[in-house]
Order: sequence, then structure tokens, then C-alpha cells
Amino acid sequence: MYRNYLQAAAQTWTRKALITINRGGNYWRKRINRLTAFIAALILAIALSYSPPAPAQSSANFPCTNTLYVSRGQAADVNDPTELNTVNININPFTLDPIAGIPISANIRYNAIGFNFQDGLIYGIDPDTRTVYRIAPNGLPTSLGVPAGLPGQPILYLAGDVDVNGNYLVLSSNPQNPQNQTLFTINVAGAAATLVGAAVTLSQPTEIADFAINPRDGQLYGFDTISRQIARINRTTGAVTFLPSLNPQIGTVGGAFFDAFGQFFAYETSASNSAFYLVNVGTVDAPGTGQFTLLSTTRGVVRNDGAACAFALQVEKSASPETVPAGGTVTYIYRIANISPLTLTNLRFRDEMPDGRTFVADTLRLTEISGSTPNNYGSTNLLEITGITIQARTIAQISVDVRVPPNTPPGTIFNQSELFGLPPTFGNPTLLSDYIPVVGFPDPTPLQVTASPVIGAAKTVASVVDLGNGNFQFTYTITIQNLGNVDLNNVQVTENLSNTFGSTPFTVNRVSTPTGNLAPNNNFNGINDTNLLTGTDTLAIGQTKTIELVVTITPGNNPGPYNNQVEAIAESPVGPTSDISTDGLNPDPDGNGNPNDNSNSTPLDLANPPGTEPRLRLVKRITNATQSGVPISGINFNLVVNDLKDINDDASGWSQLPGGLLGVINLESEISLQSGDEVEYTIYFLSDGSQEVNNARLCDPIPAGTTFIFDRFGGGRGILLNQNGTQTPQTNASDTDQGTFASPLTPVTSPCPNTNNPNGSVLLQLGDLPNTPPSNVGFVRFAVKID
Repeated sequence: MYRNYLQAAAQTWTRKALITINRGGNYWRKRINRLTAFIAALILAIALSYSPPAPAQSSANFPCTNTLYVSRGQAADVNDPTELNTVNININPFTLDPIAGIPISANIRYNAIGFNFQDGLIYGIDPDTRTVYRIAPNGLPTSLGVPAGLPGQPILYLAGDVDVNGNYLVLSSNPQNPQNQTLFTINVAGAAATLVGAAVTLSQPTEIADFAINPRDGQLYGFDTISRQIARINRTTGAVTFLPSLNPQIGTVGGAFFDAFGQFFAYETSASNSAFYLVNVGTVDAPGTGQFTLLSTTRGVVRNDGAACAFALQVEKSASPETVPAGGTVTYIYRIANISPLTLTNLRFRDEMPDGRTFVADTLRLTEISGSTPNNYGSTNLLEITGITIQARTIAQISVDVRVPPNTPPGTIFNQSELFGLPPTFGNPTLLSDYIPVVGFPDPTPLQVTASPVIGAAKTVASVVDLGNGNFQFTYTITIQNLGNVDLNNVQVTENLSNTFGSTPFTVNRVSTPTGNLAPNNNFNGINDTNLLTGTDTLAIGQTKTIELVVTITPGNNPGPYNNQVEAIAESPVGPTSDISTDGLNPDPDGNGNPNDNSNSTPLDLANPPGTEPRLRLVKRITNATQSGVPISGINFNLVVNDLKDINDDASGWSQLPGGLLGVINLESEISLQSGDEVEYTIYFLSDGSQEVNNARLCDPIPAGTTFIFDRFGGGRGILLNQNGTQTPQTNASDTDQGTFASPLTPVTSPCPNTNNPNGSVLLQLGDLPNTPPSNVGFVRFAVKID
């Protein structure tokens, strides 16, 4: 844009008109007529990657970064030279920062500036004299002369930009013939500027103070102050189309800029104040609305225009969703825009998550990226990808899932990714990611963690004690944990034992808390009062507490299993939370922060109760009986008979034995044994506690009125041991094998019940018995003769 604003009215280079704009109660009058005096150019540089002003730069070219440049007149005097500035957009309102360099001669003025990706320099033109200038990083312009054939006065050149191939495009304006607007292409590669190609006439008149070339579709975009709409110009045909949104509040857009993602920024300018906007323009294939969104105000300027390297590499990082509960999962999406003509190779991408966040294994997805090697990122806080190649004119994408820790406090957490190995064209070899919705650059990407009350519950049968007479006492251990990120209050745990045991008699013995940090409900009975706590307790973030419930049950012939669960509930500042218990000691066994997806019932199986120490089960059966060497008729010894008074024979571990626990419990009274009859006994053993049984020993006294048979299994061997799946006859002597027969009246010790040993005893040294199959089960067999 090329303007000279005076106190009484605004004089501009364009067709005659009088426009009155109401802006906050003040009226701006802009008279558009041909100035006879030369109007100096203004360059405003808006630095998306801002750095403080520096002395004259000695580099040969500008790096292609997210810096926006704008030229501006230094004062109201049209003879003042043009000054190059950058805009600090990391503060609000934006500020202009001059590029300190060599003083510019008063007769050097330029406008319609554009950034040339091919050589890293800025180009502009004197709207009046048509002299083309090449501007160096120190702000010093070098004249390339007037292109031969470029029409002169009354033609003005107020809008321009440079395309990806280094062609400088300028738009002519003829105040005397507004219908005749022409787009010219200028070759600026050499020492002298020259026209190339055919001039293109616009299909209809516009009043565009500046345009920018969209790197996504190659078309020209600028704000037309006649229609108050964004105009799109086809550079090949000159066809002008308008985006639908009307913007009557917008004055003159003297600076137009694109970034690599195709975002269009408009710098509305005037002598008193200015503003910076993001404009929805889209592309030819997917047009935008043309709607303006205010980003910031800036200082007033005169005689200004804008330029940017629209091909600067950019990394955009976003989160989906942008708000998650603690313990939730978020997908991070990284878009890498390489709209330049360069293929980028051997890049390295890195994102390190703070705040305990970890990457989820096997969720990495790459688009338009080749030759890459990721690290083993799963369950770690670091994602690193090496050897990345991104083709020219491509937008690549990386996406990956990240888990937020369950106890992450509510609030906003930030971080940025890094891209390493950029070529010198793009300045710094390292590029930080940007969060597009925030104006500053580069910005870390936020993630909003909501207040998430989460309570978890687990339940286990800690122990079962056989009290005798068919009564059993068991202990439930209930664990509750605050897995959320806010403190919990009014904590309660409900337990309905009547639903669990039905008609089976039970009695609640005790509700307690081992650490004393919960208030038990002493009136709990599991029937009509199912609250285990008084309901006044609290759980701090991450805190775990336990409850012990002791119950006596008389199962009769129903050993279970009885499946049971409790429900934990609590209040929080943002609402209630609840969980149905899962079996075990950990409310969240899969560690995903969501206890609700773990809800396995806790079984109470009195036939297979849990042990907190070694346990050795013994079951004795009669497995044979003979008279005169012939089995006594009417008795089937190959059956499994369940003793309702002995819960030990219900254990599932006996299934390892072929046929199970074979034999009868006793001989019926109608079977009369005679002297000389033989009876065979089998003692089955099973180790199924929580630990192995060490130094297991077995003693079975010979019944009164009977005599031990010394050679039942031949060769003076009266004892048969089945252990580790092998049957081995044992000698009766106290020797190197495991079996011994202690003759009557030979003193014996534990585990024999009577040390006097009146009838003799069978002794076995079973040794250490594991508590897991297959070596935890076996039997001992011997026989007696009726006296």
C-alpha cells in the first residue's frame, strides 16, 4: 500500500472518490486522487519468529522464516525514505521494530514489496518512477532500474509479491482509467529488472492496496476497498472472484501475508492506528469465507506495504481433544508444512512430554513421511524419529497417543516439539512447534486437564479359618484408592452380604481399618445396614486406605463359591464418583487410571480357601478290603465319595490324580470283617497354600485290633508312596528311603498323636512340597490285617 495521510483528509493513489467511515465515533475521510508529489514506501515487517532488533545485518540474504516484513514512510513528508521494520507479535498490542542499518537516501522510496525465496531478498518498486529495488538484510536498497516496457505515469504500482520461482508480480493502477488494471511479471534475477511474459488484464476493476500469493494454490489474494471483500485473482487469466463475507468495518489493507499453511494475515493501516487480522481465505478448491478476525492493534503508519516468505517451514502441534480428564488419553497431531520447492532429508523429530505424560505404544502414525526410524517410545515420555524425508510442496503429519497420569492436577499443561536438521535456507537448523490459535510464535501447545474425581475399589478374601462344627470364619480385605486429581470427601463403601449368601447363615464379627484412618460403621450387619463406614471420611489425591470385614458362615453342604463385590462412592468439589470393586488388592490392575473397567467379582470358595501361609490337606480313604485274598463283594472302591463334614476333599487340586479321591470313607455296618481280613488305606496329600510346605512329615497310627502288613508291596515293603507322579514302594526300616514303620511301643514324636505308639505307626518324610501343580499332590498307601 502506498498512502500519504494528512490531518484534514487522507490522500491516496487511486481513482477519485470520497469515503466516510465511522470508526468509534471518529470519521475518517479519505480523498482518493492523483498526488503530484512522490509518495515514499513503507515496509512493515511482522516477525512471526520474532527476535529483538539488531544492528545492521551482514548476512547476504534474509532467512526464510515466519517473519513478516512491511515497508513504511518514516514521517508525513512524502520525500522521507522508506524504512524496513519487523513486528513483534509476541506482545499485545503488536509493535514495529525498525531494522537498524545503513541510512537510506531521501530519494529512495519503494512499495509493493515481496519476499524472493530463490535468493532470500526483498523486492519493491517506486510507484511513481517505476524503479525496481532489491533490499538487503541491512535495509539497503539496490536499484535494478526501470523495466523496459513497463508503463509510466499516470500508472501507479501499489501491490506486489514474488512467486516461488523468483518472478516479481506487480499490479498497475490507472487513476485516469480505473477499468484498466494490469498484472505485470518482472525478472529480478540479474543486475537489471526486465519484463517477462505477457501482461494480464484484470476482469474487473479493484482497489487493492496489497496482495500476497497463496503458496497452496498460487493465486493472488488482497482486500478490495470497493466491494469490501477479499478478492482472489487468477494470475494467468486475470479473472477476479470475491469471497462472500462483507467487511464494512475494514479500511485499507496495506500489508498482505501468507504462511506455509495458507493462513492469510491482513494488516489494516492508517495514519492514526492500525490493526492486524487473520482472514479465512481457503484455496481455489476449498474457498474460505473472507471473514476477518482481529488479532491485535498496532501503531498508525503511512505509505506501507507487506511481504513474507510464505515458504518458511512450519510445524503445527495440536491436541485432540484439547480438554481431557486426568487419566485420559489425548492424540497429539504434528503438521509439518514444507511448501518450498526443496526436498528435506535426514530430519530429526523430537517431543519430550513433561508432567508424567507417556506415549502409548503402537499408536504412531506417519503421513507423507519416508525413511524414518522411531525410538521405542511406548510407556516413555520421549518420542524421537530420525532419518525423516519430506518431499517438496508437501504437508506431512505425525500423530501419536499420549496418556495423562490419573493424578495430574487440574489446569493447563504445555509443551513443544522440535524439528532438527533444517537446511541454511530456513535460518536456524532447529524449529519449535507452534500452536496456531495463539497469535505469538512459536507457542507451546496447551492441554487442559479437567478436575476428575475417581475412586477405585478392590476386594479380596484374605483368610479363611475352619472353626469346626461346620463353621468358618473369613476376612475380606477391601482397598479404596483416590485415582483422580481432586480430593474426595464423604467416602462410603457399601456391602450387601444378604445378596451374597442368601439363605446361608452368617454373622458379622467385626469391621475395622488396619491403619485406623477410616471410621467404621459399628452398626453394619450386611442386611439392612450395608454401610461399612460412617460416611465422613476423606481420601486425598493418590491416597489408599483399607477396610477389614470379618464374617462367620455356616455353609452346610454349600461350600460356594460365593461371589461378592462392594461399591465405593465419594463426593468431590465437581461431583460424585463411584466404583464397583474388582478382585484383588489393586483397584486399577491394568494401570490405565480407570478402575471402572476392572470389575471382577471376589469369590469365596470354602472348598478352596486362600491361604496366607503353607497349607497341607490330608484326606484318608479305604481303597480295598479282602477276605481270603478275594475283594469283599458289594463295595465299589473306584468311586469318589464326598465327605460333607470335611471341606478338604472339595479342593480342586485333587483333580490332578487319575480318577480323583478314590475310595470309601468307611465300611458299612452290615459288612462284617473277620480275623485275617485285610483292609487297605490310602492317605491323599495336597499342598495348595500361598507358599510351599517345608519338611512335610506324615504319621498314621495303626488302628487298634489290626496289624500292619509288612510285605504288602513285596520284598519287605509295606508302604507305597506316590509323589511327583511316581509310585515307589518303601522299606519298613528307618533307612535312606522316605517311608518307615515304627513297631508298637517304639517311641515316636510329632506329628504322631501318641508318642507311646501302642499299635505301631506309618511314618513318611515327604520333604518340601511345592504349592503348584503337578508336584503338589500324591498319596501314601498301606494295609492292615484284622486281628
